[in-house]
Amino acid sequence: TCALPISWAKYSRYSQKEISIMYQAKSTPLGTPTATVQPGTKYTRGQDITGIIGAKGTPSVIISSLVGDPRKHGPHKGLDIATDNGVYIALRANGVVVFAGTSGDYGLVVDMWIESYGVQLRMAHCSDILPNCKVGATIPAGVSFARVGSTGSSTGPHIHFEADTKKGGRNYGGNTPPDPYVALLLLTSRDRKSTRLNSSHLVISYAVFCLK
Repeated sequence: TCALPISWAKYSRYSQKEISIMYQAKSTPLGTPTATVQPGTKYTRGQDITGIIGAKGTPSVIISSLVGDPRKHGPHKGLDIATDNGVYIALRANGVVVFAGTSGDYGLVVDMWIESYGVQLRMAHCSDILPNCKVGATIPAGVSFARVGSTGSSTGPHIHFEADTKKGGRNYGGNTPPDPYVALLLLTSRDRKSTRLNSSHLVISYAVFCLK
């Protein structure tokens, strides 16, 4: 991560680590990783992952269903990540929106291509897709693009999370285990928006948290 001057603390109520993520993302070109993905990562049902993907002030984030769990239509082909309705969704890497809209049982869904990892991430059952999230748009790391919900075929607020190594892939479940890519998610109770901050030493772009 990038170290920021101590003087920056007066500009934010949030941790230096959070601002560092934003600074790193904004100063990193598309195609360069900004987070660590561990191949072979596996989660367990009921596991609390708040400390992995939840920013400061985020409600508890729990793995509620696994790939392969039985469903009436057959094995579940995604990872379900449960948290409060309306929690904002961002990623720790720059992405390009491949699809954003309604898709059957998925409800409101966003497909995001992450060039730096060669993977497309699907986040389904959203309650809302934010105005910046349109097909073809580049979403900088750390900037919110949707909110957790329970649209489509769903029994409660969560993210149905899938991964696919094919850009534009639309198959249910994707083609690669989603668990390693959970580390790319960043959930927060506040909207993260791009802005600019001026100081006497440097000018950079970073994301701030704005009360809704």
